[in-house]
Amino acid sequence: MKIDLKLIKHLENLSKIELTDGERNVVEDDLRQIIKLFSTLGELPSDEEADDGFVLPERLREDIAKIGEADNLIFENAPDFKDGFFTVPKALE
Repeated sequence: MKIDLKLIKHLENLSKIELTDGERNVVEDDLRQIIKLFSTLGELPSDEEADDGFVLPERLREDIAKIGEADNLIFENAPDFKDGFFTVPKALE
């Protein structure tokens, strides 16, 4: 991937921000360093032996959402709460 002024300006446009020339240089340098760090991941061993250090338990607990004590306090202090949701004034028409 080529990191140049064109890419930085494209990222600026996508993120809806405006950078100064100095900030663009910093972002460009940072992106180059990030790409360099990620390229070292290809040097790590990826065979099955590398995975031996991490063993998943045979059975994981079920992920069930529950309302706890803190949740009830939050709901009690909410200005408007209905059917498990906070209600707020309409922001867009």
